[in-house]
Amino acid sequence: MRLEKAYGTENEINLLLQKELDDWVEEQERVLGSTARRDELEKQLQQTERIKERAIQAQRDTFNHDKSLLDEIAERLSEDH
Repeated sequence: MRLEKAYGTENEINLLLQKELDDWVEEQERVLGSTARRDELEKQLQQTERIKERAIQAQRDTFNHDKSLLDEIAERLSEDH
């Protein structure tokens, strides 16, 4: 009878430890999943910022180019008169 009781207790302990381990693994997967998602969102944000910076620079370059052309046209027109 003692052996059966000890064996039953051992099984109960093993089941409890397995449940704790399963819960811990699940929690770690959840944490790693949210960390990976957060990292992915950060990468996307950085990429969006780089694209936005390039777009702003392209607008400036276009503006400067257009201004330069207009200045050149204005200079030539003033030379003609």
